[in-house]
Formats: sequence, structure tokens, C-alpha cells
Amino acid sequence: MTLKHSSIALGVVAALLGTTDAKADEFEKSAEVIVVSGSRVEQKLSDVTGSVSVVTEQTLEQEVSIDLASAFRYKTGITTQGSAGNAQAITVRGIGGNRVVYIKDGRRLNDAYEGGQGLLIGRGYLDIEGVRQIEIAKGAASSLYGSDALGGIVVISTKSPSDYLASSKAYAHLSAGYHGASDEQSISGVFAKRIGEHAASLQLTRREGSETQNYDESLPEYDYTSTAAVLKGELALGAQSSLLTTLDYYTQETEQVLAEQSNETKEVNDSLSVSVLYKSSAATALYDNLQAQAYFSDYEQRSDQIRAGADRSGPYVDTNDYRFEQQIVGTRLVLDKQLDVGAVAHQFVYGLDFDRYDTQRPRYKSRRTLQGALVKDNEAQKAFPGADTTLIGLFIQDNVTLLPDSLTVNAGLRLDSYQMDPKHDTLYASGAFEKIDETALSPKLGVVYSISDGLSLVGQYARGFKIPPTIRLIRVTVLSLFTRSSQIQIWIRNTVIALNSV
Repeated sequence: MTLKHSSIALGVVAALLGTTDAKADEFEKSAEVIVVSGSRVEQKLSDVTGSVSVVTEQTLEQEVSIDLASAFRYKTGITTQGSAGNAQAITVRGIGGNRVVYIKDGRRLNDAYEGGQGLLIGRGYLDIEGVRQIEIAKGAASSLYGSDALGGIVVISTKSPSDYLASSKAYAHLSAGYHGASDEQSISGVFAKRIGEHAASLQLTRREGSETQNYDESLPEYDYTSTAAVLKGELALGAQSSLLTTLDYYTQETEQVLAEQSNETKEVNDSLSVSVLYKSSAATALYDNLQAQAYFSDYEQRSDQIRAGADRSGPYVDTNDYRFEQQIVGTRLVLDKQLDVGAVAHQFVYGLDFDRYDTQRPRYKSRRTLQGALVKDNEAQKAFPGADTTLIGLFIQDNVTLLPDSLTVNAGLRLDSYQMDPKHDTLYASGAFEKIDETALSPKLGVVYSISDGLSLVGQYARGFKIPPTIRLIRVTVLSLFTRSSQIQIWIRNTVIALNSV
């Protein structure tokens, strides 16, 4: 018998300093899972009216997950595209692409664009080492997250210094792994230190592998390397307030040589983000808790290609320089307030989102004949014009407890303003594109009725919308169109199952 495909995954772990809390190592079903995707504040998964799949750090470790695709391979209603070293995309109940919002540590991740073989390029380039929890809310969620939350949201939370330093002043951890499917070798280390009332942590990961093969091992081979670094600092500003600063960097390089000097591709994906998050639990008349965040992210993909071809003038060799660049400046303000009116308890969650996108897609081509004559010299090519996009959203949600431990209602509403201003591009005719200014209203109403301990009846109506993406920018008549969807969901939820697979 010939072994055609190996899916062996091995891990070696060494704890160098300090110990983790023993409770953190217990199986995730032993306690209620806390999520933020249902209300943008922490709440029990059993209280969420929508369907949410959760993968905790314990599950990631037990299943030896190395990327987004492997993290959700056992989750119902969720499919993934791509493999290690390649672009990866998540589809939620048949809806994917830019119709699903990706949130990492409170900030939006960059857009994706259509690539070869039906894959969406630009997303999925991140490392899951140091991830504390990943949530996927299935269904429209624009009432909380605005545009692109047509099919759902992916919320990724990484560990903070306090997560590492639960019971010690210093913590160090070193791990190494091997994944047979992609022949990937990895090494990862984390160090955390408490300095007085403050704390800091550093996560570093390096991976090297090759393309995941099919059964016949007929896919073209490529090699990849990636480096990830997450540096965080927690500053205690008082007994009830803190400041969390984060620097998140990821780079991946992929190289494929099918035929030297005639079919070669080298791609580099670079992502850098810096964010500052302020938290306060000093209650006022307007809020009990406040979270304010500002961030900047810069994503760039560079694809350098050598391609041989032929036309009426004869054979030639092209050198292509294709890029996708997107910078995002964003701010978040989320507040919650608990109010009791008679026997009815209200938790109001409200706030503001602001995001400013700067998107460009430069493409250049150089061409030489086989005799070495230069035909094209770094000539600009059409792809799609760049654009400056502004998203502003105001939202409010009321989590109402009508009957304690029996009946809760979630009612939400969000107003979004969207503006797109195409950049001037000499490759396109003057007046082909115009500035767009649109608004959208997204309501939500959900109910959870507890039939008995561990068994609930859940129903939800939600509306989602999708703005026209920059990457498909064409005529004005198309630009002004929104994609909208309303969904009604009713199901019975067993809270024991919900902890791991709803």
C-alpha cells in the first residue's frame, strides 16, 4: 500500500517560566462560553439570539489547528477555501467573500478581491498562534457591524498580557510543530512580564512549508514562509480603567517555479496594524462600561510574475508587477448601560463606528521578445481604479430580560452612511466614475425562550446589507446599488451542544 497523503500533525511544547491557571486547561464544555459577537459586549452564548460557532484556544490546541481552514473543519454550516500557504476564505451557509465581516481584536480586516481558481485573495493571511477565541455568527449581523455583515461575521480575539499572567509575574512558552499535509514546520514562542501594575507580552511565530497536495499529488508545487509577531502592552490607569496597545505584524512569502524564466511567481503579503484600546468601568449616568478604540492597518500584496507567451508579433516573455494595497483608519466607541424598569431588566448597548479606506490596485507590465528587445517598459495596466471609502455607523441594541432565566428579547437598529470617492486614473475616461453617497438602515429582533435547563427555543429576524466593493468599481449605474437581505431564523438550541457547535 502506498501512502499518498499525510495528515500527521505533531507538537512539542515547553513551558519555561511560570504556570497557567489550571482552570484554563479544563475542557471548554465545563463552563459557559462567553462571546462578544451577539451584542459587541460580553454575554453568555446561551443568551445570544443568533446562531454562533465558537472555537476556543483549548479546541485549537486539541485539534492541532494551524490556520482558519483547519480551525473550522468540524463546524456545521461553515466551509473554507484555500489551504496552508494560500489565500483562505470562510463561507457561512453559502455566503462568503466580502459579504462576511472579519474582525480581529475589535478592528476590521482588509477587503478581499477575486483571484485565480475562484479564490478571494487578500484575506486569511494571519496566524492563529496566540488566539484566545474565534467566533462566527451565522446570518445577517449588519445591525451591529454594518456593511459586509450580510452573511455573518468572524470575530478573532487574541490573548492579552493578563491572559498569560493569570497567576504569575512572568510567563514564557516555546512550542514546535510539524504538519504532514503541507510539510509545514513551525516554531512559536511567547513571553509575558508584569511590571508593577502594568504588563506586556510578545508572541512570535515562524512557519515554513509547501503546497498541500491532492491524492494524486498533481498540484503544482510552491514553498511558503511566514512570520507573525504580536506585541501588546497593558497600562493600568486606575482601579477602573486601562489602556491596551497592540502592534500586529504578519508577512508571508510564496514562491513557485514551474519553468525557469517562463513561468515563475513570487508573492509577498504584508500586514501591519497598530491599535489603542481604552476601557473604563467607572459607571456614569450614560454608561456602566466604555470601550474606545483607534487603529491603523496597512495591507499590501505584491505578486511578481514571469510569463512566456506568444501573439501575432511572435513569442515574448512578460514580467508582471501586480499589487493590492489597502490602508484603514478606524475608531470604535461601544458603551453599555443596565437599567431596571419595574420587573424588566434592560441592557442597552450603543455606540459609533468610523472607518476610512484607501484602496489601490496598481498593475505594471514589462515585455521582451526572445531576442531581448524591450516592447513594454513598466507599462500601467487596467485592473480597477483606487478609491477612498468612508463608513460611519450609529447603532443601539436593547437586551431585555422579560422573565429571568426564561424569556429574553434582543432588539437592535443601526444607521449607516457610506461614501465612495474614486481616485483619478488616467487609464479610464474622464467622468466614468462619480462619488457615491448612500445610507442604510438595519433592524434586528431576536427572542430566546428557555423551555428547560439546557433547552431553548430561539427565533430571530435580522437584516444585512453590502455596499458596492471598490474592487468591482465599474459604471455609476452599478455603483449606486446596495445588496440587502432579510433573514428569519427559528430553531431549538441545546445549550450543551451550543458550547461547541451551534
